[in-house]
Amino acid sequence: MKTIGDAYMVVGGLPMPQPDHAHRVMAMALEMLRVNKTFHRGEGRPFSLRIGINTGPVVAGGIGIKKFSYDLWGMR
Repeated sequence: MKTIGDAYMVVGGLPMPQPDHAHRVMAMALEMLRVNKTFHRGEGRPFSLRIGINTGPVVAGGIGIKKFSYDLWGMR
């Protein structure tokens, strides 16, 4: 899991490939939506949550010289 601004990126099927990785990510997303309904802001308004799911190959690697970062990119 990685933070990107105010979002999180989650990768399924890594580091060990799973034949049902897409189903696992979908199950996680549905559970996040279910649990999200139980939280409310101080003024009673519900939290909003957006979820996007994509599939396909990725590549990962380290970047930087002084401030090293490990990152992951989709291969489309």
